[in-house]
Amino acid sequence: MIEVDLTLDEAQVTVAMTRLDAIWGQLFPADQSRVVRLLVEKVIVSSNDLEVRLRANGIRRLVLELRPQPAEQTEEALA
Repeated sequence: MIEVDLTLDEAQVTVAMTRLDAIWGQLFPADQSRVVRLLVEKVIVSSNDLEVRLRANGIRRLVLELRPQPAEQTEEALA
């Protein structure tokens, strides 16, 4: 389970979304689908409009997953 960090700021979100853009093409389709489901709550299409409602908590969760891990945690994962 991922812990929710309520201290995320705009800069952290921007960095994480830039990282996502850089790796998007390398993700498997199932992973791309999971990311979209995390981020998008609802899409409403009408003859004049396209409305995309984002999940605020989905963005936070994605940022936490994309954030670089501290060296200690990375080393523990490799052990």
